[in-house]
Amino acid sequence: MRHCYYHMANKKPVWSIRRFRELASAVWDEDLVESAYSAAQGLARDFDFAGFHARQVCQLMDNLEFPAARPGETRGWAAMRQLFYEAEPGDKQRPLSRARFEATAHLIAFFRALHSATDLIAPLVYFGLGLPNRLPRPISERKIYPAVVRDKLAAANLHAEVVSALDRLVASHAYRYLRALVNTLKHRRLVPAGFQISFDFTGDPKYGMRIGHFSYDNESFEQCWAGEYFENGSREISARVIEIGVAVNRALEEICESKQRNGA
Repeated sequence: MRHCYYHMANKKPVWSIRRFRELASAVWDEDLVESAYSAAQGLARDFDFAGFHARQVCQLMDNLEFPAARPGETRGWAAMRQLFYEAEPGDKQRPLSRARFEATAHLIAFFRALHSATDLIAPLVYFGLGLPNRLPRPISERKIYPAVVRDKLAAANLHAEVVSALDRLVASHAYRYLRALVNTLKHRRLVPAGFQISFDFTGDPKYGMRIGHFSYDNESFEQCWAGEYFENGSREISARVIEIGVAVNRALEEICESKQRNGA
């Protein structure tokens, strides 16, 4: 049985980036199209990066060896025994310590790549919908973030479906957690993250990579098993991003149809 599963590993998005480029090219100038399409390409690349790092974490946990285990022990009990064994002094092999280091590095890289992907949805929407030329006042480049683009669209009464899709992303717990964790790691302090065991002495103890409790911007976030975020949090992020992409394509189709009706 796999220790954890990263849901994007073998799934393709249902939003067509190629169609997005075709539609944008039909209504906007080359500079806007290039800015929007490069954001879309970067978003797709960062999702791939996130998937790679998540799979590495899963594989490291699945392939752990526990030399200190006793015959017949479950994986959870074997992991607990190995953890105590490696904590003792002496010259010995410590496979768990090495795997823990590598998995932590991949885990942090996963969150940073996924955060980068969500950041890139903002310029995709902003340039893809031609907003530099349509808003009363263009957004400063350093302020092009999902929440800012959502608010500017709403204030201008443009593309309600895109606004709603952006709002679902920004309001989701998975996005708030992701943003808070990465910003804390980058700009504030260390957040405990590493190999842990549930120390549930009934049944088979749960083990794996876990992020500790932290707080950011007056919001508190409980400790989180990496495998659960791979399965649930990243699934929600992926769904919200695809919704935004689909909504943008529909908005572009409406713009194209309007231009055709008006003979533009």
